Amino acid sequence: MSHKAKKHLGQNFLQSQTIVEQIVETAEVTNKDRILEIGPGLGILTEELAKKAAHTTAIEIDQDLIPGLKNNPALARVEIINEDALQFTPPKTGKYKIVANIPYYITSPLITHFLTTENPPVSTTLLIQKEVAEKIVTDPPESILALQIQLYAEPTLAFLVPAKHFNPKPKVDSAVIHLETLQKNARTKNPEKILKLAKQAFSQKRKKLSNTLRDYKPQLTKLDLQDKRPQHLTIKDWEQLANNIK
Repeated sequence: MSHKAKKHLGQNFLQSQTIVEQIVETAEVTNKDRILEIGPGLGILTEELAKKAAHTTAIEIDQDLIPGLKNNPALARVEIINEDALQFTPPKTGKYKIVANIPYYITSPLITHFLTTENPPVSTTLLIQKEVAEKIVTDPPESILALQIQLYAEPTLAFLVPAKHFNPKPKVDSAVIHLETLQKNARTKNPEKILKLAKQAFSQKRKKLSNTLRDYKPQLTKLDLQDKRPQHLTIKDWEQLANNIK
């Protein structure tokens, strides 16, 4: 299937079968899994998923790609949906995994959309921009994105993917990141409260918390966090701070 990549959709089509196989291996796809793929593009990853998984649903926003995907005999068992993944509602019951090569610009909203849904995926394996992948796995979390993901999942940077493996070739390298979603009883009890505090603190990340979270100086002092900056706080620090604020 030939298709000219659309820049406004952030399309960079993966061309390496070796990388595809590594992605599927990282996601630990088995013949019992239900897979949700976002942005199948020309279908190279979709074909591998169709071979390994019990069922695959591929969500593609570009309607020009739909006929080629539906006419591909290797994808005969794949459910192909023409929709914006950010508007897609995942199944309310049943386990599923997300495996995808996604446009860089939807990385943050896409991960947020699915991790905070009523029935989040068991795991999420994504091919994304290398720099963003490296930020996501920082410990302690050095950004709002890293913090938000780590409140809901355990991230791992699996392997790097050079730009040469895509067409068109992006200006930066990529990486595959694997997120194991935390069970609800293993998560912090105050993720929304933590993120509200963190967004306020990260808005001026070079300043000490005593300056950015002035209303909570007693709590910061009690926890000895007043002289720290937001990027220095662990998940446990954020949780303790949230628990001390009524």
